[in-house]
Amino acid sequence: PASAAVSAVCRVWPCAVRCAAGDPPVVQCFDGWRRHIGPGLYGAASMTATRGMAPASWFLQSVILIVALVPWQSASADMDTAAMSQSLEPRQVYPFRRYGDVTLLPFVVAQGTHSATWTFKANISSHCRPDIIHLYLQYGGLPVLSPLNASFPDGFVTKRQRLRSLSFPTDSELRFINISSPDPGQWFAAAFTLDHHQRILQKGLFAPCEVYLSSSLTPYLLDEVVDLLPGQATTHHVVKPTYFRFATSRELWSLDFNVSECKFQGNSTADSCPVIISATAEVPPTAEEDAVDAEVVQRTTTVNCSEGGTCGGTMTPAVDAWNYILVQPTIDDPVEFKIFLSPYDCRSAHTSPAAKSRRKENLEMLERMFSANATTLRTVLQEYLRVPKFPSSCWPSRELAHVNMPNTFDYGYRLDPGPDESNFTSGFNVSLHEPTLITFRVFPVLDSGGTLSINLHLINPGKDEHGPTNVSLRMVLAYGSRPPLKEDQKSWEWGNKFQVNTSSDDNSRAELHVPFPEVGLWYLGLLPLCYLDDGGNSSEPNWVPCEMESVHVELTINSTACLNNKCGLFGRCFQYISGGMIFSSCYCTSGYRGWGCTDNREARHYSHMLTELLLLTISNVFFMPAVLLAFYRRHFLEGLVYLTTMCASVLYHACDADLSPICVLRPNVLQYCDFLTAVVSLWVTLLCLAEVSMPLRTLVSTFGTLCIAIAVENDRTGFLVIALPAGLGLTLVFGSWVRQCVTRRSCFPQPRFWLISLAPGAALGVVGAALYLGFETRRNYAYVHSAWHALVGLSLFLVLPPKRRCQSNETRWWSKGSQAFP
Repeated sequence: PASAAVSAVCRVWPCAVRCAAGDPPVVQCFDGWRRHIGPGLYGAASMTATRGMAPASWFLQSVILIVALVPWQSASADMDTAAMSQSLEPRQVYPFRRYGDVTLLPFVVAQGTHSATWTFKANISSHCRPDIIHLYLQYGGLPVLSPLNASFPDGFVTKRQRLRSLSFPTDSELRFINISSPDPGQWFAAAFTLDHHQRILQKGLFAPCEVYLSSSLTPYLLDEVVDLLPGQATTHHVVKPTYFRFATSRELWSLDFNVSECKFQGNSTADSCPVIISATAEVPPTAEEDAVDAEVVQRTTTVNCSEGGTCGGTMTPAVDAWNYILVQPTIDDPVEFKIFLSPYDCRSAHTSPAAKSRRKENLEMLERMFSANATTLRTVLQEYLRVPKFPSSCWPSRELAHVNMPNTFDYGYRLDPGPDESNFTSGFNVSLHEPTLITFRVFPVLDSGGTLSINLHLINPGKDEHGPTNVSLRMVLAYGSRPPLKEDQKSWEWGNKFQVNTSSDDNSRAELHVPFPEVGLWYLGLLPLCYLDDGGNSSEPNWVPCEMESVHVELTINSTACLNNKCGLFGRCFQYISGGMIFSSCYCTSGYRGWGCTDNREARHYSHMLTELLLLTISNVFFMPAVLLAFYRRHFLEGLVYLTTMCASVLYHACDADLSPICVLRPNVLQYCDFLTAVVSLWVTLLCLAEVSMPLRTLVSTFGTLCIAIAVENDRTGFLVIALPAGLGLTLVFGSWVRQCVTRRSCFPQPRFWLISLAPGAALGVVGAALYLGFETRRNYAYVHSAWHALVGLSLFLVLPPKRRCQSNETRWWSKGSQAFP
């Protein structure tokens, strides 16, 4: 280990040349350490003096260097895995009502990770029952989910192949998600709970049930990887599963790998080779398929060479990434073999394979027609009418340029963008004799937080140009890997498929939406097919050769927040930040649900919403008796506050309504006014009941109102905002009444006021407070809250004291006691 450590240092320091020259490695590297590191530690003079040291001193310092390097070397074995491990502190998880409520957990998987383990542990407040956490783990982008079974808008792509889900209770037990061959890059977990009761709890009065989730990622990196160079054959000896890797150019279409000259114990050469070869793009392959994503299995080529025959295969390599080959011997003895990688590069072909093939076929067919009899001519015509095969490689490809726009999540793609371009529409011709690939790249962070929309319009060339023949474009949208064709060449093997044709204007347009697109390279495949418009009702069209060379298409690919910056008629688009990720999501109202607020299965009827709006606004009329009585009894301050409270509540609920909201001010300002005036109404009513002097009442009323304004701004939904003014006001009321009782030596107020006004008013207030604090849910909010309005308004009407008899001498008035309560 010490020699390895010293050799590693030799490779870094300039003394590596002397290392190669054959000098003792310890002396060479100590000399490099003395010349490059030592002067900074001990000074140049002291280090220069070491040149004259005796061999014993050199040996002693060499031993010190080795001792210092040995711990570094011993720790380096676990350094990669430990450095790539990630742990997230506990984060609170919230009930799911919309996507903005989810808690996002970001992770990063390094290149060369052959397996990874995600660990999760959830707990809940000790006074609460255990809850269930629902978690989704997604590669490349945010998980697309609908836990409430809400539908997605038309044309939405919701199928995610790299998506894992897990549900577990909040019992502080560890839960695991194991993934073999995970894709390198960003992973996101979305966690949430489900609230089936939908209660509205008063903050500060009820202890909330808080759920916290701890998480960590442990990646397992490859210990040893052998680098290969395409185009060069290399010989290897393996006794255990061995990984190889190689890199390719962007123009590479495919790569053939071949194993030859296989030798093992007892056989110098053999027709079969006791190895199993697996080749995968971008991720190390694995023999375990249970924990591997289906998309990884699709791009893996596996060959069992022990069955005889050719030991090799073809794979589609990844662009700008490592590609891996796993060789697993099936015997315990060492196996020697030679491996060769043969790349197929499209740059070597100046003329497309489809054009060469068509030219050759046309020449052969023309030659046969010139020298043909009737039978041969009939055969030639049948061959001409047969749909030709598409080439299997080097299809025409167009790479779109990424164009950023000023707004968040607004970007698009164009062909050859210019400085004066103002839209993302790109028009181009598509060959009818071979598939076409469109590629574009989604970049991290802002690119994946919105919705990517793809619109394609196939331009009808006109009946005079193609006769009764129609053109169909069968398209596929694939992420990460180039989509292949099926063997019949009439459809794509996998991916998100859609199509257009020239039979009508409606059928010539297609629209596709990808919410939270994954970061990386995307492929849009266009498969041209021609069919005869014979009016038949068969499920499979009558395919015929295409007479034209190409058709024109208009393609638009752009991204927006939510869905085209809108959320239908019953929703609003908001932007959220969670887990360091910014994303957009719809806030639906009126019972509408779903990604674009288009799911109306639980939508409320118009009459239902109108009833709720009228209840929440008209119920404030119950404040009017208290307003009129206050002005009649000359309680002008209290009457003005009640009137303001009534108006603020009406305006706020009119703005907060699901049905055609009317906002004279910002919703946040109206909500503040509603909460503030409600608490101030309680405060001035209690001061009106208290038997204190007018100067003291004015002072306490003004100071209390200022404190309430600050408290409401700080936490308008907190219980203390109501409890503190109520507690202080009641203390002042009962304190002044006790003083009056002692002064008068009789009960104060009189029993008649207690029975007729105070007791019924207090009872109504208590019932209203109980409804407000303990029985409101999101479903019955309009009805319970309207009842609260009515009960509070009637309570104020009943407890309002009679008109005060003001004296000419104010000091004598408050000192002798008021006659407000007969």
